[in-house]
Amino acid sequence: MIHSPTFRFVFTFFVFAVLTGTAAAQTVHFIGVADIHSNLAVFVKDDIRRMNDTFGGGINAKQVAFHLLKDKGQDITPDGVLQLIKRLPNVQRTDTVVFYYTGHGAMDNAKGLFYTISDPAHSFQQSGNDFIKYVKPLLKKDVIAAIQAHSPKLTVIISDCCSMKAKYDVVAAGASKREPKQLADPTLPLFRSLFFEPSGLVDFTAAQDGEPGLCYPASAENAGKFGSVLTNCLADQLNSMKNTAAAWETFFPKVQAASKADADKYCGERMIPKAFSLGNTRRTVDTARPKHKFGVRAMTRDDGKGVMVTEVVQGLPGALAGLEQGDVILEIDGKTLRNEQDYSDAVDAAGETMTMKIRNARDHQTLEAKAVFSNP
Repeated sequence: MIHSPTFRFVFTFFVFAVLTGTAAAQTVHFIGVADIHSNLAVFVKDDIRRMNDTFGGGINAKQVAFHLLKDKGQDITPDGVLQLIKRLPNVQRTDTVVFYYTGHGAMDNAKGLFYTISDPAHSFQQSGNDFIKYVKPLLKKDVIAAIQAHSPKLTVIISDCCSMKAKYDVVAAGASKREPKQLADPTLPLFRSLFFEPSGLVDFTAAQDGEPGLCYPASAENAGKFGSVLTNCLADQLNSMKNTAAAWETFFPKVQAASKADADKYCGERMIPKAFSLGNTRRTVDTARPKHKFGVRAMTRDDGKGVMVTEVVQGLPGALAGLEQGDVILEIDGKTLRNEQDYSDAVDAAGETMTMKIRNARDHQTLEAKAVFSNP
């Protein structure tokens, strides 16, 4: 990390998705980790406070679960973080898991992005004017693998850290232990449209290739600007737009413009967040409504072979035909299904009865089922 009035970061935001519509049981699990034992402590404490409160203020308290590491030795080691993820309670197939890290990090050519989390058991070593704890870092890909082991519908990885080239062996970190605020009202429209409804892959970073991410300098404090530029601009946009639903394609350019403006105004440097992908943001088809009241929501599978059932409304034809959450509908009336649109078209085209080829979620057996529709 270069010590200067403006600290440099790169922020990476990945959304790996396979997410359904608005099933009531869906929960967002938020994990926050901050580099509070480093020279960035004053910055990252503010960053994680803002993100905790932003999520807590945008998602109904019954639909968000905060899993915050405690500042007590082994909990803030890489193994401690992975163990916390592995022990996440009650992660359902309709849930979202958000992992947010703010602090030191680096990019290893072979291993990819990693977070540098300190271990109190390790000795201090001097680096320039700082004494830094060196420890085996935490690879981002290991975090993703640990989360994906729960099979959530949506995984969000927010990495607000340096992405400078370095070997897989560096600095310090800690964790958030401050409880976020909680929202008693229903989840706000923007949070539902970004974190509950879409599917696909969203991937963006703080800066264009070869450019740094930035933290606000001390001179920006009088304007209420503190911490890293992208985290602040992301939180500001989530809060200012919270009552308006928006797709990532609409939301990200606003974050991009705000970050560019603040970097120029407060840091005197160029920083324009870069989107690698905002595509494949597919909405789950809700066929519980016209043309037929089928009562089944389903989503596209990554392999393009059928659609997976994500919600079944009891008492409607889908449930009466024996469909259950997790089943895969391969064909409808002889038509092979590749995505939600095929599924929606097939249901709309059905007559009074509809024949389906299904792969059962319980034993993975392929069988046929028949739905019978009554007039709406």
